[in-house]
Amino acid sequence: MSIDSHSKSVNVCAMDSNSSNKNFLRNTIEPTQIAPKTYVVSVAGFHDDEEELITTIAFEHQCAGMSEDLPFIQESLEWEAKLQSNQPRKIQLFYEHEPSAELLNELRSRNHWCVEINEVVPKDWLSEWKKGYNSFELVGGIWIVPSWLTAPKEVQKVIKIDPGMAFGTGTHETTQIVASLIFDLLTKKLNPREIPSVSADIGSGTGVLAMLMKHLGVSKVLALDIDPECVRVCRENAEINNMQIDSQLGSIEQLNESLPLVVANIVDGILIKMAPEFNKKVLPGGFLILSGILCENREDVKRVFENSGFQLKNQLIKTEWVGMTFEKILA
Repeated sequence: MSIDSHSKSVNVCAMDSNSSNKNFLRNTIEPTQIAPKTYVVSVAGFHDDEEELITTIAFEHQCAGMSEDLPFIQESLEWEAKLQSNQPRKIQLFYEHEPSAELLNELRSRNHWCVEINEVVPKDWLSEWKKGYNSFELVGGIWIVPSWLTAPKEVQKVIKIDPGMAFGTGTHETTQIVASLIFDLLTKKLNPREIPSVSADIGSGTGVLAMLMKHLGVSKVLALDIDPECVRVCRENAEINNMQIDSQLGSIEQLNESLPLVVANIVDGILIKMAPEFNKKVLPGGFLILSGILCENREDVKRVFENSGFQLKNQLIKTEWVGMTFEKILA
C-alpha cells in the first residue's frame, strides 16, 4: 500500500488469485526480471458496495492482481488517512493471459461500469531505468556514480550506488537538501575537531547520506531502516565503496545511546510522531537534520520540534520540499 501526498490517494494492491479477500503484499519481482506480457482490465464508475462483486468476478477468472487509487483526506500530520467514501471508483485488474470474453461480458453487463482492456508490452525495466541515471555531483565535489558506470576522471570523491529496489539514488530533492545541510554543518559550521565521531541515518534507504557523512569525516555511521531490502542494498553499497557502515534493521528506537548527529529523511507526519524519540537520542548540543517535509507543513514541524527541546539553526528549500537543521538545547 502506497500513499501519494500530492494526489491525495492511496494505492492498494491485492495479489491473491485464490480468494476474494485483499492481501496487501510487496512487489517481489526481481529488478532484473523482464515482466511477462500483462493484460490490464480497468473498471471505472463502481461504488463502495460493488467492490466485493468486482473482486469475486476478477478472481473467478484467474486475476493475478489488482491495483486501485483511493481518494483520502489527511486531517493532520499524524498521517492517519481517512478514505473518502461514496466516490465513484476505478480499479485495475491484471491478467497473465488474455482475459476471456466471458469475463469482459460479465463486467460490461453492469451498465454503469466503464470497462477497458489494454495490453502491456514486456520490458526490461531495469535497463530502461539505467539509461536515464547518470553520474552527477551531489554536494561539495562529492559525486554520485552508478555502480555500472566509471567516474569522470576529474572527480576525486565518489559514492558508488546500485539502488536496486531501495529509495535513494541521490536525485530526489529531499536527498539533495539533506546532503547540502550535512555538508554545510560538517564543513562550514563546525571545525574539524568538532566533527561528530558517530552519527545515525534514520530511514537510510540505499545509504547515500550515510556514506556522505563518512566522506565528510564522521568515524562511525549507523544506518537504520525498517525495510529489509534497504538494509541489504545499503550493505552492498557500503561494500562497493569500501566503507564501514553499520546498517541495521529498525528505527531510532534501536539506538542504544544518544548521538551528536542524527539525520532523517522521512515523510513529515512520521517525523512529528518521532519527535519524542529524537529528543531522547540526540545529545544536548548535538544536531538533528530533517527532510521529507512539504513546505506547506514546515511551520507545524518547526513548532513541534521547538517544543521538543530543539532550536532551528538552518533550513533549505528546494521546489516543494524543505529541510531543517536543529540543535538540541543544552539542559
